Amino acid sequence: MVPWSPSQWKGDQELLCDSSVCKTVAADYDTCCSCHSKGLWEIDKHSKRSSQALHIEYVRFGSNAFVLPPSDFNTSAPANLVHRHGTLRVLPSNICDFQNLKLLDLTSNQLTHINTISCLRNLEILKLEYNKLVYLSNETFQNMSNLRSVSLANNQIKEMDPHAFNGDSINIFNFDLSGNNLTKIDVTNLVMDKLYCEINYENNLFQEIENILGWKVNTSLHYGSGTVTVAKNPPMHFPDYEYVGFSVDQFPKLFKIMRNTNFYFGNNTYYCDCRLEPVLRFSNIWKPDYSFVFPNFPDYICPPDGPNAGINAKLFLDKTERDKLTCDLHGDLNCPSRCDCFDQPSRDRLVVNCTDQEISHPEFLKRMPKGFGHNLELYLKNTGMKRFPFFKYLKRVSILDVSYNSFEDINSLFSVDIAYFEKLKKVIIFNHSLSDLPDSFKKLDANFIYLGETPIICDCTNLWIGEWRKVYNVNKTINPLLCNANGKILHVEEVTKEFLGCNENPFQWDWLIILSSVIVSLLAVIFGLFMFFQYEILIMFRMMRQTKKPVTAQNLYYDVYISYDVNELDVRLWVLGDLRKTLLKNGLKVYDTVVDTIPGSNRGEVISTKIAQSKQIIVVLSKAYTMEDDPFCVQEFRGAVNHFFRNKSKSLLLINYDNIKTSDVSDPYMKAFLRLGKYISFADRYEKITNKVCSIVKTKT
Repeated sequence: MVPWSPSQWKGDQELLCDSSVCKTVAADYDTCCSCHSKGLWEIDKHSKRSSQALHIEYVRFGSNAFVLPPSDFNTSAPANLVHRHGTLRVLPSNICDFQNLKLLDLTSNQLTHINTISCLRNLEILKLEYNKLVYLSNETFQNMSNLRSVSLANNQIKEMDPHAFNGDSINIFNFDLSGNNLTKIDVTNLVMDKLYCEINYENNLFQEIENILGWKVNTSLHYGSGTVTVAKNPPMHFPDYEYVGFSVDQFPKLFKIMRNTNFYFGNNTYYCDCRLEPVLRFSNIWKPDYSFVFPNFPDYICPPDGPNAGINAKLFLDKTERDKLTCDLHGDLNCPSRCDCFDQPSRDRLVVNCTDQEISHPEFLKRMPKGFGHNLELYLKNTGMKRFPFFKYLKRVSILDVSYNSFEDINSLFSVDIAYFEKLKKVIIFNHSLSDLPDSFKKLDANFIYLGETPIICDCTNLWIGEWRKVYNVNKTINPLLCNANGKILHVEEVTKEFLGCNENPFQWDWLIILSSVIVSLLAVIFGLFMFFQYEILIMFRMMRQTKKPVTAQNLYYDVYISYDVNELDVRLWVLGDLRKTLLKNGLKVYDTVVDTIPGSNRGEVISTKIAQSKQIIVVLSKAYTMEDDPFCVQEFRGAVNHFFRNKSKSLLLINYDNIKTSDVSDPYMKAFLRLGKYISFADRYEKITNKVCSIVKTKT
């Protein structure tokens, strides 16, 4: 045995590799050592490194228990706990106290969960076969960086999370989940870019592979180093490779980056349906090792309970035989009931056939299945449909057959830019009730449209149809399009404006109607904007008319009138202690209702008189002020606004004391001032605001 320290190893314990089996010069040296590694405690049986035996003591039979160490127990030396054929239902209550535990073997007990196992950070080997575990979380072994061998064989595990045993903090070399009840397996628990020896899923109930996290293969990495065993499972479908993270165009690289992974299928059987076809496209890459796909190749026979039963799978190596690899999607939730749906990837198509099935409502077709075939062929002949609304899946449609229905127009179907129908190659509408074709058809190849021998009506407005078909050189014999022109049935290519007697320069009433509609719509928008912003418009227009000359009228005695809610203490203290003092210091005459109103006066009359005698009005907006609970505040603001609009020499200045938003006020003028940003924000320091206010007032007076 020689020391071994692989680069991917997350643990801090020393490992030894059997040099008699694994040669350092071999390319697979690390992989070999992952299968033949041991800890020092397993080798040295007679030194301080040897493992000490722990025991189990039951508190109550079959339920609680605790770990019992020997009397001479050394907490710094390795330890092991082996307790088989017991009645443990949960892990011992004090097991986390033994951080020197290296081996834990609780085979054949009654454990139903191991939620606390991750506390054993130095555990290297875990054996829990023949218990009653049902679920494995991706946190079960979290941070157990020294764990290298786990056996959970023959439990009752039905479900496990993605990355259940290969998280960033762990690197388990051997993991045994054989003999459980797993019906689904996440791709992250099958394909790993980590060092391992064997992952064993024998004797489960696999039916499908999931990709819950949306994992995608990284072609710059190399995946796998050991064996993944999935033998002795029931017949299952090949996975949808694109769904599980392997896009078909990556297949040439896929077999190279996974060349170190040995998938062992044993005698498993896989259904020979549409899921097999994408893999066979690249059969030349993994030839001659066909067992990568077909166990027991070349003698693999398709299962008797599935499609192509009894056929030797090597037949499908021939491209001409792969049309048989289909999937019946009749049971798919998105396949409309009473319709036949199948996926045929060899022709890159998914067919939905509802022919002769009564479809009373278009919502019946709202959803369509998806598969390996990217082109949707939709057959809706004789379904009784009278209209076909637009559905998003129509961008997938390559063939659309709506013959023998009662369509009077198909404008709703082609209501979007025709470029949306990027895959469309054929539209079949035999025995129709159409009188015209949508103008959007001009952007399609005319060879794609088949209307049979049922005529449309030709007039001066749709002469483009004949010219359109001429441009694309449509064969009138194979794909005729007839029309009724002045009572005669002709090919549309034969109808001319002379035959119809079309005026060369008819008055364009359509354009006049369109232009009128645009003008009316524009006026409606302008009127709507004016009604919504009428107060803002009035304020802006008034400010544009503001006189820049100082106000000298004799009846304007005061320079400034201050309006605020006198009942708000903090506002009143700021106005009287800072704002008013600053204005007075700068030689301005100020009227304040708290200081300057004579006791016993009629306050309403005083407000009206003093606002009329003031050159400028300052309004301090606060929460209480905007609530309009104080009638005097309401009177002051409305008076200020009236004088502002009536006298172009007067100014109105708002100070937003409480950071009021437009949604906080109901007065339309107050809301307009805020929306226009015509106010001074109180966000700065007091001195800065008072100086700014003073500067503005002095400029305007």
